[in-house]
Amino acid sequence: MDSNRLNELAINDSGLIFDPSTGTISTCNPVGTLIIQSLRQGKTLLEVRDTVLEKYDGQSGVVENDIIEFCRELKKMGFVGND
Repeated sequence: MDSNRLNELAINDSGLIFDPSTGTISTCNPVGTLIIQSLRQGKTLLEVRDTVLEKYDGQSGVVENDIIEFCRELKKMGFVGND
């Protein structure tokens, strides 16, 4: 996944996301923040899933689907590309 756009975002520990290029402010929960941080590090979907499962309880398939859906939302917001 293209993390270049994600690297431009300012994210605080509370999940407040600021996009300096548009002035847009969004929020996400701690899991969303962890996903964004993992994507910024260039992790694959499976690596992101494993990172989430190390910190939070959940079923692998459900977590993977939730990550995919979250990435779709990031795409709609223009934070990630088509990768």
